[in-house]
Amino acid sequence: MNELVKMKELAGCRIEKDGKTLLLHRIKHNYWELPGGKIDLGETPIQAAIRETKEETGCDVKIIEELKPIIYEFLGKTVKSHQFKARIINGEPRVTEPDVFDDIKYVDIKKEKDIAPNLKVKIK
Repeated sequence: MNELVKMKELAGCRIEKDGKTLLLHRIKHNYWELPGGKIDLGETPIQAAIRETKEETGCDVKIIEELKPIIYEFLGKTVKSHQFKARIINGEPRVTEPDVFDDIKYVDIKKEKDIAPNLKVKIK
């Protein structure tokens, strides 16, 4: 099977404030992650990042910069994570999916040990 067919693609937003990054705490994996998620069929990574951020935080965002995608292995799958620097243009960050996330806050990702695999790759 072609390796690209097995690759899962995600997109998320890096929203920063005072040197910290807005992260959600995912209950299932017990780690902090960027707002974001799977790219739907027919959707661009930018569209997915904006949509997922709105769904997970209740905030509208504007993309400022596209960052280099990160490719990593997670639970036996190859994952490509598209990340975008963004800023909030409307709304206050809050947990909007309490069955998935139990907290949202600005985190110093260089000091936090429980972060998602795509953030660990980025800060090395």
